[in-house]
Amino acid sequence: MFILSAFLKAWSPGPAQRAALHVLTGVMGADSLESLVYEAARATPAILVVLEIAIGCALLTAWRPRLVLRITVGVLSAFSAALVALLADSSAPTCGCTGAVRLAESARAENLLGLGRNAILIAACLWALPRAPRP
Repeated sequence: MFILSAFLKAWSPGPAQRAALHVLTGVMGADSLESLVYEAARATPAILVVLEIAIGCALLTAWRPRLVLRITVGVLSAFSAALVALLADSSAPTCGCTGAVRLAESARAENLLGLGRNAILIAACLWALPRAPRP
């Protein structure tokens, strides 16, 4: 899931940039830090692509599984917080989780779908954590 999402974001970074701009504007305010918010939003897809590929590869290869599962829960929780921020605003864009590939008709439905997907992935990580081999 992480690697697919990363490739879709790399192919079409625009939706993730719009979502990041929307969330960052709400958190930091656009007036005083406009150029910083814009640059952070512009860089977000590239950062997410690297992060998602790293997590996906670490999960697939079972490299330090307990550590990677904990990091994955943290990252998915942060992604979920961003989705909640998007859901709080009826005019918010889609999260851009899958680049330009649309999984639902409306932005709100797509963001809800992303939140549900993250909840399932977090539950799977928490289930796997006590079963993962210790180093």
